[in-house]
Amino acid sequence: MSHVGKKRKLDKSRQDSLYFDSYSDVTIHEEMIADHVRTGTYRTAILRNSESIRGKVVLDVGAGTGVLSMFCVQAGAKKVYAVEACSIAEQAVKIVKHNNMEDKIEVIRGTVETVDLPEPWT
Repeated sequence: MSHVGKKRKLDKSRQDSLYFDSYSDVTIHEEMIADHVRTGTYRTAILRNSESIRGKVVLDVGAGTGVLSMFCVQAGAKKVYAVEACSIAEQAVKIVKHNNMEDKIEVIRGTVETVDLPEPWT
């Protein structure tokens, strides 16, 4: 019996595990940040919309290294909660601290569906 053409369906937890593992390696984040057009476009979009961010609490879901969280702080965010499920969150904490933004950015390790945020959301 041939299995060609049949898809094996992975259970949700296995799919999640494979997905999050793929973002745990710093190499993928280096590639994304090194894409200056991509990173610059995000930065420009965030800074050009600073009036919508200034003084607000921001939730960065899938924060990776925290670069978008830092752009939000530059745009005037009062506080940023950077939620990251992968182990890259440990590096994000170091990067945030290195950039002296630990008073504005809190990195939270976990999925957005499971973390408890320090502030109520409405």
